[in-house]
Amino acid sequence: MGLYDIRVKLDRAKEHLRTLETELDRFVSQKPHPLHVVTENRKSAKVVDVEWTRNIPPRWSAIAGDCAHNLRCVLDHIVWDLSGGTGNAPTDSEFPIFQDPLKYFRSGKDGKPTKGSGLWKVRGVSDDAVYAAFQGLQPFKGQHPDRHPLWIVHELDRLDKHRSLHVVWGRAHDYTSLIANGITDESELPPGWRKVGATQSPNYRAEIPSGTKTQVKVRFDLAIRITLPPETVGSHENLDVLLCKLIAFVEDEVLAIFTPFLSYP
Repeated sequence: MGLYDIRVKLDRAKEHLRTLETELDRFVSQKPHPLHVVTENRKSAKVVDVEWTRNIPPRWSAIAGDCAHNLRCVLDHIVWDLSGGTGNAPTDSEFPIFQDPLKYFRSGKDGKPTKGSGLWKVRGVSDDAVYAAFQGLQPFKGQHPDRHPLWIVHELDRLDKHRSLHVVWGRAHDYTSLIANGITDESELPPGWRKVGATQSPNYRAEIPSGTKTQVKVRFDLAIRITLPPETVGSHENLDVLLCKLIAFVEDEVLAIFTPFLSYP
């Protein structure tokens, strides 16, 4: 066990991210980009929205779930090692991740941690400094517990393992939408936005000044984002950016704290 095995899991999470990024780049380079143009009404030339109709590969959901699972393994392996490892650590040792401080500190009448509480999960840890570090990393310590990196890792892994694949979807932003977001040049695209270039929309009805109806084509310069659906944990970030930030937090903020206390092969 020890630090070496923990880093193997961390490296595996990074591999999943690289795979996703490669597939994202390949995906947006494929043309044509099927679109559905939504107009204000049948007679209007005003474009209300542009819907990207290309299906997202289902395997991206599995890749995202696998990345999150390996990060969760890193966390749990840290606790296992710090609790004494095989033959010493309680079998239900686990990295505690709590939004509710009451549940984290819950104890019985005898003053001992209640089963399932945060303190219970790390009861095999004997070092006071390590014990305090677990508490300091809890989502309930953050300003936005539901967006805390550890909470997102926990939820992504839990839902993927016990319920269903995460839904991954793509959204196209046309020129008007990009301007509205303050983006006027490709160099200004936020992380995770991918420019796919100009494409032609399907024909739609438009009314020209003379009142004659005709069929026209509209050219769109698109930027594509891949995210989790709204109201889903982590949906505030583009998927590849989200996973990158989760990996960085686990490595730089969590593993860095506990590395001096971990065993070596």
